[in-house]
Amino acid sequence: LAQAFGPKCDAVIIAPDQIRMSVTLRDGIVRGFLALFGLILAACVLTWFVLIYGNLPVVLAEDADVCPDGSVLGGIDTCVNYTDDYDGGRCHGGTMRYPCACVEGYTPYATRFYIWSEFYYFRCCSGGDGTSSQCGTRAYIDVAAGMLMGLGSLGFIACNILIYFAPRARVVPLGPEDKEIEAPTNQLDGEWLHKNIEMKKWAVSKSDLLQFRRLVMHAIRDGRIKPTERDQFDPTDFTQGPSMYTVTEQYIKPVTKNAGSPSWALMKHPEGIECDLFITHGWAEGVFEFVDKVISSWPIEATGAYVCFLSNPQNLDIGGLIASPQESPFAKSLASAKQMLVIPNLKGSIYTRIWCVYEAYLAYTWKKPIYTARAPVPHFWLKIVRVILFTAAVTGVAVLVISQIPADSNDPVQMTQNILFYCAMVVLLSLRCFFKTKHHEWPIVPFCIYFVATLGVFSRAMLSYRKSFKRSNSTSFFVFTALFAAGMEADRLLAVEGAKQRKQLKTGFAGINEAQSANPADKERILAEIADDGVEHEVNRAVDVLLEMNLSVPETREVMENAGSLGDVSKWSRTMLAISLFWWITNPNQVWLGRVMEVYEPQEAPQTLRYVVFALVLAESVLFLGLFFRMPPERKAFAEKTLWIILLLSILSFTGIWKGLNYELAYTFGANPLVLALSIAGPARVSRAPLGPRLVRLFFGRNPFATREVPRQVQDPEEKPKKPESIPVDPTEAYDGKPKDPKDPKVQSEKSLVVDGALEAHVLEQMLEEYNTLAL
Repeated sequence: LAQAFGPKCDAVIIAPDQIRMSVTLRDGIVRGFLALFGLILAACVLTWFVLIYGNLPVVLAEDADVCPDGSVLGGIDTCVNYTDDYDGGRCHGGTMRYPCACVEGYTPYATRFYIWSEFYYFRCCSGGDGTSSQCGTRAYIDVAAGMLMGLGSLGFIACNILIYFAPRARVVPLGPEDKEIEAPTNQLDGEWLHKNIEMKKWAVSKSDLLQFRRLVMHAIRDGRIKPTERDQFDPTDFTQGPSMYTVTEQYIKPVTKNAGSPSWALMKHPEGIECDLFITHGWAEGVFEFVDKVISSWPIEATGAYVCFLSNPQNLDIGGLIASPQESPFAKSLASAKQMLVIPNLKGSIYTRIWCVYEAYLAYTWKKPIYTARAPVPHFWLKIVRVILFTAAVTGVAVLVISQIPADSNDPVQMTQNILFYCAMVVLLSLRCFFKTKHHEWPIVPFCIYFVATLGVFSRAMLSYRKSFKRSNSTSFFVFTALFAAGMEADRLLAVEGAKQRKQLKTGFAGINEAQSANPADKERILAEIADDGVEHEVNRAVDVLLEMNLSVPETREVMENAGSLGDVSKWSRTMLAISLFWWITNPNQVWLGRVMEVYEPQEAPQTLRYVVFALVLAESVLFLGLFFRMPPERKAFAEKTLWIILLLSILSFTGIWKGLNYELAYTFGANPLVLALSIAGPARVSRAPLGPRLVRLFFGRNPFATREVPRQVQDPEEKPKKPESIPVDPTEAYDGKPKDPKDPKVQSEKSLVVDGALEAHVLEQMLEEYNTLAL
C-alpha cells in the first residue's frame, strides 16, 4: 500500500487481530484443503485394495432388473461378437476401443465389472439400434473427465493465489505468557541459578524459540530493537531481521536483567531442561533466519536445545565459564547432546568463527551426528499440491480428448502413444541432466516437470483407450504420474535450498587458523588446545567432511574413509520414492492377479509356488516401505540409490524385453532381497566388503574405479600423542641409539624439526600421506 500511494503514505498500520485473522484463515484453508485431499485419496486407495484382493465385482444391476419397463431381456446371441461363458455367460465389452454392442433392435445395459478387468459385463434389452452411450466406459468418462479437469484447474488456480498473494508477515498479538516474559512477577537469582544448575540443562525448547520470534517481532515494531551502524537491518523484513549482536544488546540483556539476570533459557525454565540438541551458528545472521531454519530442521525426538545467546547469561561475567574450552558451557552441553545442528547463514561461513570450529571438532571427535539445517522452502507443500492438481487437470483434458476418438482406431492411437512416450523419455533425460549438473534453479526445469507430466498422462490415456480406463493398472499409473511429477518438484525445491546452505557454509572458510573470535584470547586458547592434541589436521578434516557431505555422522565418516567423497548425502530423492511406491504396490497386485487368480497369465507354475511368490513380494514391499520411513537421512539416501536395481529391472519389463514367470522369480528372489539387504546393511557396512567401496561409489553416481582420497585417521580425543625417542630426520639413515654430539651441525639442523628431542609421530605420518598422495 505504501508503494501504491507513494510518498503521501508514510506507514500502513494494521491491527494485530486483523493480521492474525487473515493468517489463521489462510492456514485453515490450506490445512482443510490438504486434509480433504488426503481423506479422498485414502478412501480411494482403500476401496481399490478391497476390490482387487477381495476379487469383488462392482454390481450395477442384476440381470433380472437391468432392462427398463416394457423391454425384454435378450439372450447371449443378441450380443455382437463379444460373449463369454465365464460367470454365467454374460456379454462383455464397454471399452473405448470395443464398446458395448447388440444386434439391431436391442440396447446394451451394463450389469457389473471387476476393477482388474478391461471389460464390463452387459446384457441386451429389446429396443434401440444396438448401441448405447450409457454402457461401459462412455457412461462415466465424460463426467469423470469433467470433474478432474474442473477440480484440478480450480485447485491449481487456488494454489497459485495462495502462493503469490500470501501475507508476507506473521505478526500475532502477544498472549499472557508472552507478556509475563517482558514484565515478570517473580525475580530470579541469575548468578545462583548458573552456579547450581548443570550447564547441560541450560536449554530452550522448540516452543521457546517460536515465542522468542514473536517477542522480537513486537520489539522491532515497537521500536525497542533498532538498526545500528553495525547492523543496518530492515525493520519491515521479517525473514532476516537483526543480527544476534543487536538482539542480544537491545532486547535479551534488558529483558533478562529485569528478571534477575539469568540466561533466557533459565528464565524460562529455572529448573533447567536436558540438552539433547546442540545448535552451532554465527552471530552475524538475522534472528528470523536463524529461528526459521532451526524450527524447520528441529529433530522430532529433541526436547531441549543449547543456543549460546539464549543459554548463556548475557548480563553476567562469563569469562570464567569459557576460560577452559573443555569446561565451557559449549563443551558440557555438546557432551550431553545427542546430535548437533549447524545453522548456515547469508553473511558467511560459520566456520570463520573459532568457537564454531571448536564445536565441530568436538562433535566430530566425540562421534556426534552433525546435520545441516535448511531454511523452510516457501510454500513447499502448496507447490507440491499444485503439481498434483495440474496433473489431475491434464488427466481430465486427456480423457476428454480420447473420448472423441472413434471406436476401433487402434493403429493411429498406438502410433501417437509411442511418439508421446519417447518425447517424455527425452524430457526425462533432460531433467536428469539438469539435476545431475545441479541446475535445479533454471526456469526451464519446472517447465520440463509440468511438460513431462503432460506427456506421461496423454501417453497413458492413449494406452487406456486400447485397454481400459478403469483397469487397475491404468488407474494406478495416472496416480503414479502425479506422484512422480510431485517428487521431481520436491527434489528441485529441496536441491535449490540445499545448494544455498552449502554455499553459505563454504563462503569465507579458509581453515581453522583463519577463524576469528570477538575475544582474541579465546582463539589463542582453542588453537593451543588443538595444537597440544596434535589434531589440527583432523579439525580441518572434520569441517571439510561437513562441507562436502552436508552432514557428518559416524556412518558417513566411515564411508568417506573407505569410498572417498560422495557429495551431498543429506538428501534423498522423492522421485525415486514415487517410482518405488509404484513398484512395491503394483507388484503384489500383478502377482495376485496374474499368478494366483490367473487373470492375465496362464498357469506356468505350481499352485504352491504361486502363493509363495505372492507372499514374498507382499512381505518385501511392506518391509522396505516400513524400514525406509524409519531410516535417518543418510541411510535413506543410500536406500534410495539402491532402488536403481529394480528401476533397471522394471525397464526390461516395461519395454517387453523380459516378462513372465522368470521375470517375477528374478525380482522376488533376486532384485528385491538384494535391495533390502543393501538398505538394511547401510553404506558403512557395504563399504567394508571387498568390492563395497566401488559399489557405494556407483550407487552415489561416482566413478567406481576412481582412486579415493587417502584416509586421514581421527585421533581419540582422550589419547595424547606420544613422543618417540629422538630419531634422525633422514629416514634412510640407521639410528644406532648412541648419543650424538650437540655441536654437530647435522644434529643442530635436526633440532629445528625436533620438539624436546623427539620428532612428532604425526608429522611423519602426514609426510607419508602427502608422499602417497603425490605418488597416486
